[in-house]
Amino acid sequence: MRERHLLSTYTPSNTPYAILKRIFVQRHKLLERIVGRLAKSMATEDKNHILLVGPRGCGKTNLVTLAVWALQDKSELDDCMRIAWLGEDDTFTGLVHLAFGIASRLAQEYPNEFPADFKNPVRGLSQDDAALSVLHSTIKHLGNRNLLLVTENMDQTFHSLGDTGQKKWRAFLQETRKIATLATAQRLFTGVSSRNDPFFGFFDIQHLEPLSVDQAAELMARISLEQSKPELVEYLKSPEGRFRVRALHYLAGGNHRMYVLLAEFLTKKSLNDLVSALEGLANDLTPFFQERMRSLPDQQRQLVQCLCDAQGAMTVKQIAGETFIEERTCAKQLGNLKSTGYVRSEKRGKESYYDMVEPLMRLCLEAKTQHGRPLRLVARFLRAWFSLTALRKGATETNAGRAVAYDRQGDTLKELADYSAVIDMPDAPVDQEVLARLNRGARYWQDGLFRDSAEDYEAVLQIKSVSSLHRTEALFAVVEPMIAYCNQDDLAKALKRAFELGTPATDAYGGTPNDLLAMVLKKSPVEWSSYVSQIASLYIQYGVAEKLGQGVTQSIHLLDEGGFSQSQIDTWNAAWQHAGNDCEDLEIPLRCLNATVEVMKTQPRSDRPLFRLPIEIRQLIRPLLKHSLGEP
Repeated sequence: MRERHLLSTYTPSNTPYAILKRIFVQRHKLLERIVGRLAKSMATEDKNHILLVGPRGCGKTNLVTLAVWALQDKSELDDCMRIAWLGEDDTFTGLVHLAFGIASRLAQEYPNEFPADFKNPVRGLSQDDAALSVLHSTIKHLGNRNLLLVTENMDQTFHSLGDTGQKKWRAFLQETRKIATLATAQRLFTGVSSRNDPFFGFFDIQHLEPLSVDQAAELMARISLEQSKPELVEYLKSPEGRFRVRALHYLAGGNHRMYVLLAEFLTKKSLNDLVSALEGLANDLTPFFQERMRSLPDQQRQLVQCLCDAQGAMTVKQIAGETFIEERTCAKQLGNLKSTGYVRSEKRGKESYYDMVEPLMRLCLEAKTQHGRPLRLVARFLRAWFSLTALRKGATETNAGRAVAYDRQGDTLKELADYSAVIDMPDAPVDQEVLARLNRGARYWQDGLFRDSAEDYEAVLQIKSVSSLHRTEALFAVVEPMIAYCNQDDLAKALKRAFELGTPATDAYGGTPNDLLAMVLKKSPVEWSSYVSQIASLYIQYGVAEKLGQGVTQSIHLLDEGGFSQSQIDTWNAAWQHAGNDCEDLEIPLRCLNATVEVMKTQPRSDRPLFRLPIEIRQLIRPLLKHSLGEP
């Protein structure tokens, strides 16, 4: 059983301050500003009230914890500040319980200053009178000191206070001017955003931004340092490691909690594999998501489960039909789920398509009912999509390196001249000659000089001391130009040779299917089926279908902008559906291809067929249809 001693994922205040401070990323300036404003509130009559707004797991509690500890570290505040830090799960059903919560926390933290027996004196009073009596007693015991009230889920607290309770609470705060607030909420709520509510304009509202990819990598690296995982730290700095983090980021978003959970059990091997990293994350998150499911009312739970089981987004009518819940009731409950951050919707015409806000929640709950299959498929798809492909543009300190700059400027002749200068040097270092030939071969291929391109790649294969990476790259690269002038048998032999002689451990193994399939699309449509069949069978046979899937998916862009007829698009789709029908790693790419072909055939053009895909896949695919959907 995995041990976890370093971090408390759901209760950051249980993590040692020094560790929490060392792994803190992204919000240093915000933390400094919060601490500065609250310190001023404790030392003067100028009271600040700060509300941090962000979804579950975005690091609100982490930020609050660091702010409180930083304030407690300021010795100049010892005699003028007291803190009432209410529990995240404390339940309030009115102003009286908020007053009791504050008094109780102060009595626990400062037993010599605040009485534990604060209820007896107010027994028999109305709730409002009891609340105000306890609050005024608390202010009296504060003396010359000020109070910092720290409370999470402020939206729930305000809901329980009601309009009358909110008005009395604001009046008390303004009358006494002894209390500053540091609060959190999962979303902006009417109690602070509506002009008709008593706390409008009262709080300094800070919306917490999600982590960027780089910030997520930095967070995991800092946690890995704490856990003495130097190999993982170095891998996270590498290009391949960053691509893996990008894939994780696509599902986890900028959610701090996800990365803290990941880092607790992550290794270089599991991150590189990605599937095992996501399976480990799902194993930790599933109980959390299940508990959230159990907290929902029965009908809402049914709707969430329906959307988790779905392969894509659904309309209200579809959801109602699947759950046997009356359509009007279904729409109302979906609205409630949307307001609480469980589901999202996109409107198309008169219909709204609903799906889960958090893909990970859907995948984790699916994992229990479908033995983890959907999660594995998505992980493999993302691993291929966000892969570090074998680039043919290798920067060196020689003419080959300068040629890259010429390429960016569109000066093809100078680029080729510099590559050739390196190749023709009698004493050129092997690695520089190899890079020059690979780059010149790529340039020839882009210019349509396919035989010249193939000759450069074959020349690389004749160099005895060429690295396994570059040898593998050349083996697969030579297949692409051959499609233009060789028959299918020769092509199949060249591709088989690449699989047998290439090094599977290198990223170049499997080549660049995007370019391979682009060449196939240049052939006559009557030949597509046989080419697709040969290519698919070899990629499947040698276990690289996942990489081929990326090429199939990217071919959508070529179909969209290539001027193909509807019958030709159907031919391409049918060839792949037949060739990859029984391959699990091609399942998502083929679903993407099928849905996008429908988009291209729809008149007038509509993206509705894409809603059959999960949101995390749909968002990747939509940009490939810029021509069909008229997007810039």
